[in-house]
Amino acid sequence: MSRFRFVSRAAALPLLAFLLCLFPRVGGAPPHCAAENQVAESPRLSPLPLPKPMPLPPQDRVEDGRPTIELPVGPLQASVGDFLIITPKTSGVAVAWVVPNAGSLSRVPPEELSDAKKLIVACRRPGTQVVYALATNEKGQFSDQASLRIEVKGEPGPGPGPGPGPSPEPDPVFPDKRYKLAKFAYDTAYAKVPDGAARRNGAEALATSFEGAAARIAAGTVKDPETSLVELEASNVAALKAARIDRAHWDAWGTALQKEWHPLNVSGKMKTIEDFADAYREVALGLKSVR
Repeated sequence: MSRFRFVSRAAALPLLAFLLCLFPRVGGAPPHCAAENQVAESPRLSPLPLPKPMPLPPQDRVEDGRPTIELPVGPLQASVGDFLIITPKTSGVAVAWVVPNAGSLSRVPPEELSDAKKLIVACRRPGTQVVYALATNEKGQFSDQASLRIEVKGEPGPGPGPGPGPSPEPDPVFPDKRYKLAKFAYDTAYAKVPDGAARRNGAEALATSFEGAAARIAAGTVKDPETSLVELEASNVAALKAARIDRAHWDAWGTALQKEWHPLNVSGKMKTIEDFADAYREVALGLKSVR
C-alpha cells in the first residue's frame, strides 16, 4: 500500500487558499490579500500634539512662623516737652526698639515699664525722627522691621545757662507752666550746688530720673502720689550713683524742692497723680537747662 494518501477536495481547499496568499498571481491578488497589502502600505499617521498643561491656581503664601509687628499709622504729631507712648501690635513675645537720635527723642528705659513692648519717649527738640521696631518669638525668630515717623513741633529747649557766680548773660526763659517749677529747679541748682561738675552732670542725671517718673505715671505703672514719691527718691539716688556723683552735693537742692511743692500739695493744687506727673516734667525741664 502506498505511503502517500490523497486528501479529499474539501480538505484541500483551505490549503490552496493559503498558498495563493503566499504566492499571488501576476496582475492581481485575492481581494482579502490585496486589502492586507493596502493596510501594510498605508502611510503612518503623525502623532497628535500633546495638550498644553493647564496653569495651576496661585498658591497662598505659607506662613514661616516668624512673628509679626504693626506700629500706629504715622506720622505722629507732638510738641516739644510731650511724652509719646507707642504700643505695637505684635504676635511676638518681645520687641526691640531703636531710637537713633537720643538728643531729640529721649527714651524711657524699658526696665522701668510694666510692659516692655511699649516705647515711651520724651520729645526734646523739634524735627522729624524715625523709630524702628523688631519683634521676636520664643524660637528666636525676628519679624520684618517696622518703622514710625514722629514729627515734633515747637521751639527748641532753653540753651546753656550761666556758669557759677554772676554772669552778664540772661537766664533762660521757661514756658509758663502750672507750678513754675522749671525756673525754680534751675535757679536752685545754681544756688545750692556750687561744684560745677557735680551740678552739670547731676542735673542731667536727675532730669532723666524725673522724666522717667512722669513716664511711669503716663504708662499707668504708678497710680498714687505716695508710691510715685518713694520711687522717685530711689530713682534719683540711683541716677546720681550711676553718674558717680556724691548725693550730698544735691541734698540741699532736694530739700528746697520739697519745701517748694509742699504748699502746692496742701492747697490741693498738686494732689492727683497727674498733677505730680506735670510737676516732674517741669522740674526735668529746668534741670536740662543747667550747664
